[in-house]
Amino acid sequence: MNDSRALRWFILLLVLAVIALALHGILPTTDGGRAGTQAHPAPTGVVQPAPTGTVDDIGAIALGDASMLSEAASTLREYLSILPSRDFAKADAYWIQGRASGDEANLRALPGMPTSIRVQTHSPEATPSDAAPGTIEIPFDLRLAMPGDGFRHYRGRYRLVLDHGVWKITSASVDALPAPE
Repeated sequence: MNDSRALRWFILLLVLAVIALALHGILPTTDGGRAGTQAHPAPTGVVQPAPTGTVDDIGAIALGDASMLSEAASTLREYLSILPSRDFAKADAYWIQGRASGDEANLRALPGMPTSIRVQTHSPEATPSDAAPGTIEIPFDLRLAMPGDGFRHYRGRYRLVLDHGVWKITSASVDALPAPE
């Protein structure tokens, strides 16, 4: 009987220890996360404010956070994969104002649907001082296989800004490259 009671106490203490460790990793620290722990993101459904500060501050923050930059590049790759499908309503949702306002008319005027799309994004860069705070620029290369027309190549850059925790496109510069000979 004593062994059974001891086992119950052991299991209870083990469960309490696991709960304590789990809570320790979830609860924020009182010193803003400087005690060797990282701040955790807000729960789903809670809107995070966009970062504020000078362009230099934001550039340093954005360019130093690999996960944020990866998320921005993923957003751009998703957008460039949707755009040639001519689903402009879905594509426009990626823009800060809900509609395209950049120089990408050549991508929006493709004569048909590509049979394959290859998007390559390059390392995000800080933007010039005339850009909105929190903006980054992502250079890219795009290759589209067009039915009966061979390949089309494009190169350019998109500017994105973190808007309430979501990367949105603010401008674009896209150039068609000559077909390889």
